[in-house]
Amino acid sequence: MEEDLDRRSETRYVIDKPASIKVGLLTSIDARVADLSASGMKLIVAPKSELQKEIRVSVPELKIKGEKYKVVHYQAETGVVRLCLVEDTRKAKVSSSVDHMVEENTAYFKVRDIARIQRSTHRYIWELAVRHMPSLSVLCVMNRFTLDRLKTVYQSDASDDLYPFSRTQNIIPLHGFFADKGQAKPKSQILEAMFKETSEQALVVHCVRKSDSRLVYIKERDFLFSKLRTQIKTQLDEEKIHLSATDVTAIRCHGAITPLTKKRLAQLSKLDKAMYDKLETMQAGYTHCIFITNMSALHHDLVVDNLIAKPQRQDLESEGAA
Repeated sequence: MEEDLDRRSETRYVIDKPASIKVGLLTSIDARVADLSASGMKLIVAPKSELQKEIRVSVPELKIKGEKYKVVHYQAETGVVRLCLVEDTRKAKVSSSVDHMVEENTAYFKVRDIARIQRSTHRYIWELAVRHMPSLSVLCVMNRFTLDRLKTVYQSDASDDLYPFSRTQNIIPLHGFFADKGQAKPKSQILEAMFKETSEQALVVHCVRKSDSRLVYIKERDFLFSKLRTQIKTQLDEEKIHLSATDVTAIRCHGAITPLTKKRLAQLSKLDKAMYDKLETMQAGYTHCIFITNMSALHHDLVVDNLIAKPQRQDLESEGAA
């Protein structure tokens, strides 16, 4: 994930320096440098400023004078301009100048590296999500029968991801999230789609009636896009029901062997070859890991605040055909 945060070939640094853009023989526009790389920069100018496709930029404090840049993107409403150097012959000179400046002030620029800042932000958000939104995880194996592929469940005692169902000793009612309603034999379109890799995510919704604790299953599409959502909102406003919304996400296990398991298995092979062969074969049988996350609080607020999702194109087409 972190590798995809910044795909640029050059390191960019957050910076705030005055600059000017030459727009005529004797006229220029004031600007500020927001970030800088070896062959590009981001400028902030006054909103609705008129700029040509190629401009000359001067940044006295960075010893950049009248360098010709190409406008890669300009958002007139905010005044954000993204630039890159035009002439290849000038790129080497400006790049070496920027690199030299960074080397002389390593400590200053290290904490202003945008990629580093993004990684730190990403880790913080990830930690926040993991700590406050724990997910029940289900390890899946190869099997002829779809529901039997759900092999091992990992859940802490404090987790409420099974709501509105509850665990009894070691019995975990996963059929409440996966089994299709009204089928004589257990079937699951959700699992079949995830194992065939035609779907990675689904939302399983239930309403719990407060008067008799009756559980009502709601189809994902009806919950998100139909008039039933308005009825659920009314029931929530009148405090007649609880809403349970569970996010189900499947992750494909592309490789069962990790550096840690490889090391442990190598140690085991010296002690018990039969057990080593058994565990190695077992690892190869893992296919998916499914995460079940309780999103009830979020979806409750979305419904109460009357925020409705937009139907996807195929949903609109199907409605038109009907």
